[in-house]
Amino acid sequence: MKKLLLIFFCLPILGLGQIKKINNTNSSTEIEIGRLADRLGVLGEMKLLKYNYHESKKVTYKVSFKNLKYMNLNQYSSFEFIETGEDFESLYNMILEGFDLPKGEVLYKHALNYKIYNEILIDIGNDRVVYLMYGKKGFAPITFKFLYKDEYGVESWSLWLNKKQISKLFGKK
Repeated sequence: MKKLLLIFFCLPILGLGQIKKINNTNSSTEIEIGRLADRLGVLGEMKLLKYNYHESKKVTYKVSFKNLKYMNLNQYSSFEFIETGEDFESLYNMILEGFDLPKGEVLYKHALNYKIYNEILIDIGNDRVVYLMYGKKGFAPITFKFLYKDEYGVESWSLWLNKKQISKLFGKK
């Protein structure tokens, strides 16, 4: 009788687990807009993804890249922003307009002896800031990179990009 009671009390515990399958009501479709990869594989890859959320009809863009601030770590960083109108095109145009630098002074020197000529700050919400930095090293043409600061103030650096690479990343050419 004691064994029967023991089995009777253990049966519901074994039948009711904590893990169960739930349905994702806000499913999304991921679309890769552009991808950049260095030929040697040292600097990693950079991609721009678009997420369409079916239920809420919300669109989010995500930029992911290898964090080059710490070269010996294989860490990828990303930032995302919600499309509220023309945000995607605005960002693309802002980046390209930053290349049209007035002939002026160097703002400051940056890592790897890059001279920074222009810097644009973008607030993407939740205390997150993306810096669009334009600089050059020596006689090289002006290049661009993302410097992303998350809500904790941690910095992430992307690779330096030219206009052609930016167009490819944004799926324009």
